[in-house]
Amino acid sequence: MDGISTDLKAAWNYLDQNYGDPRVVSDVVTADLERFKAIQPGEDHRFCELVNLVRRSYNILKEVKRPQDIDNTHVISLIERKMPKDDLRVWARHIYVQKLEPSMTNLLRWMDKEMTAQLRSGAAVQKTSNLRTSVNALGTGGNDHDSQDANRNKSSGHCYVCKASHYIDQCPRFQTMTPNERWEVVKEQKACFSCLKKGKGHTTANCLRKKECSEKNRDGTVCKRPHHKLLHTENSSPVQVSSLQDKGKALLPVITGSVKMPSSVDAFTEASVFYDSGAQISMIRSSFAESLCLESKPVKIIITKVGGVEEELATKVYKIPICTVHGKPVQTIQAVGIPQISNEVEEVDTTVLASMFGLVASEVRRKAGPIDLLIGINYSRFHVGKTKVNASLVARRSPLGWVIFGSNA
Repeated sequence: MDGISTDLKAAWNYLDQNYGDPRVVSDVVTADLERFKAIQPGEDHRFCELVNLVRRSYNILKEVKRPQDIDNTHVISLIERKMPKDDLRVWARHIYVQKLEPSMTNLLRWMDKEMTAQLRSGAAVQKTSNLRTSVNALGTGGNDHDSQDANRNKSSGHCYVCKASHYIDQCPRFQTMTPNERWEVVKEQKACFSCLKKGKGHTTANCLRKKECSEKNRDGTVCKRPHHKLLHTENSSPVQVSSLQDKGKALLPVITGSVKMPSSVDAFTEASVFYDSGAQISMIRSSFAESLCLESKPVKIIITKVGGVEEELATKVYKIPICTVHGKPVQTIQAVGIPQISNEVEEVDTTVLASMFGLVASEVRRKAGPIDLLIGINYSRFHVGKTKVNASLVARRSPLGWVIFGSNA
């Protein structure tokens, strides 16, 4: 009896030593996540397994009062590496478009929705597959149209979003995306904007199915752009590369400068300038540049946008003589013309901002309206200067004057 009781006591001690300590539980949970094999393309069913594992791991660590051991950038990055490339792009676009932090709560919410979309997609594929089997069995005496559709279905390959055997515009997962997210997917796949199909050398310019969108805008006008209806937005131009918001938490580095007009020695016009250190090139609003009759030359460029999406753009590169608002020359830069750089910037009380940093109100110049010029990191001198910090706001003395940015919460 003494031997048995000693063995039981030793067993309990072993269990307590190995699993009673919350830190050990955390290590075991993390090890489970690390052992999970990365999902390969076509293994949609394993995405559900990953979601269940992540949720179970999170709940376990909350039970032992250590949720921080999984709700951190290291573990979230580990989970992201388990996802296939397509799902990872969708997740990256989701947090970018929604302006979310990559937290465990946001990740699980997205994973639940994505899992639901994938399950629905799987059900639709199975249903479609059964229908095709019946048609093929009876189709030997069908008409020419049926034969052409069957051959086209057979040769159409897999959907480039969910890898199932249906057209992209019939993909439930594609349909649950926002129009802007669909734009990103189609450009990323180098597919045709009109029919959404992929093919070597196939573009909107030579698409035989090209037609006007015909969707209605909010103002009642009909969209006449040659893109698919699923890509329609109020502004359906895929070259809109920035979206600036002054409402909420973000106050981006926007300053008012001026541009010297070539037509006159003493003529200047104000310009709303955005310093974007994340952009590799500088850009100017095309209509603004044309109104100043700036020196230019035609050029074709490839813009790499968020998520690695590349887009070729036929435009002009302009020479822009930038000055301070008082007309003092700063530098002549080159910038690529695009139709629109951003949404309009909201008005900000610069008097309050100036007082926070002990500046004179006239030293902080920032106006509401569209961004005229975006200066990228290729002109690095505009992104440095004397800096002041007040709470979550930063004031920097740039070549055009003081610019204030950061969190305005």
